Amino acid sequence: MKPNGRGSREPNKCPAISGGEILMTEQRRLTITILILIVSVFLFVLGMIILPDTLVMQVTANGQPGTQMPKLIGLLIPLALSAVFGILYSKKGGTKSLIVALVGIGMAALTFAFNL
Repeated sequence: MKPNGRGSREPNKCPAISGGEILMTEQRRLTITILILIVSVFLFVLGMIILPDTLVMQVTANGQPGTQMPKLIGLLIPLALSAVFGILYSKKGGTKSLIVALVGIGMAALTFAFNL
């Protein structure tokens, strides 16, 4: 806080912070989107190479395989989530789109964990 000459104090103004949130520049959002897309495509290609033809997508409470689906569909779902919401984050910003894009990467990681 700095004095304003009338005995009261004004909060310091910072150009990078508005309302307590750090403003994301266009360049930073684009960089994050590109990283999300690279990781998603890498996990998709890696999954197509090393995962079995039928993927376990859910595990039951007793540890047995639950829902299963073909490899292509099981790997396209997380890729699509990450790609679509990563691009939405790049265009419009917003934390929700970024979180959903990261959830897609998390889904791909769980697919690897369930099937390796």
